[in-house]
Amino acid sequence: MKRIINLFCHDMHIAVRDFMLAYILLAPILLAFLIQLFVPTVEEAPFTFALHKNVELELRHVFESYGDVEVYDDLGQIENRVNGLGDTEGLYRQKDGQYMIIQEGNEKENLIKVILDDYFYNGNYNVVIGISDIGYSLSPIASIGSISVIITAIVLSGMFIGLSIIEDKEQRTLAALNVTPMSKSEYIIGKSSLGLILSIINTILVLWIFNLMNINILQVILLAITSYSLALVFGFFMGVTSSNQTEGIATAKIFLFIISISIIGALLLPNNFQFFLYWSPYYWSFKGLMDVVTEVASWTEVVIYSCIILGLTGLFFLGMKKKIVNGLNA
Repeated sequence: MKRIINLFCHDMHIAVRDFMLAYILLAPILLAFLIQLFVPTVEEAPFTFALHKNVELELRHVFESYGDVEVYDDLGQIENRVNGLGDTEGLYRQKDGQYMIIQEGNEKENLIKVILDDYFYNGNYNVVIGISDIGYSLSPIASIGSISVIITAIVLSGMFIGLSIIEDKEQRTLAALNVTPMSKSEYIIGKSSLGLILSIINTILVLWIFNLMNINILQVILLAITSYSLALVFGFFMGVTSSNQTEGIATAKIFLFIISISIIGALLLPNNFQFFLYWSPYYWSFKGLMDVVTEVASWTEVVIYSCIILGLTGLFFLGMKKKIVNGLNA
């Protein structure tokens, strides 16, 4: 244990000296603050009314004096628009003449109802107004942005491991450790500890920045730790196969490109084509974190996602094991 702590302190010293720790710790936080700047911009957009085409023209003109009016052909389109970006309420006129207000569930005030009450009261109309709450939906900017930053922070922690191993090789520290009583398992644990701590700290800070501390933090941390396993394997592979930091960064760029494909594919590919991404642990990380952030994931689902991530990581490790072991023994 003492040797592991000494190695941990050694990595801390290297990180502070070379500004690596500051970059890996601060880069995701700065990125999170930058993305978060766009969320108030969306919320401050003009209020939008999504009206069905069967709402009479005179009433549409009334709503135009309060905000932007968008007209849709069916109820499903209105619900999708209400669940989209910005403050939007929908209005649908049913066959019996009654009006149905469609809300997301997080509106600060029922503006459509106020307008309708005023309009029909002044016009002496006798109508029934109902409200349909289709459920609160987190802003896509907050959900996708927070998850992307969390995954980026985890990958950067793996990069830190790789760069610290390269530093050990350049300073001949790794060769010296091979003739000391320190075992390979102690070296691996010592090297992994700082990256793991950074991943957890960054994950919690990102959730705090995006005002997501109300979700199940333990579920997020479990997915972050299992996702860190692949970053750990990548970090050791990067460290033992790169002769200098320039080569290490080039290897990291390839890894980041693969992760970007996983996230972009999860967002853009239709569901029936997403099986093309099942090979990527970070596809499952993204899916799991998205379910947790949007508060639809159960513990059973989170455990299943975690097992898939660990299983796929194990397959990647088997493919890299020989080079990693040989590199640590060099």
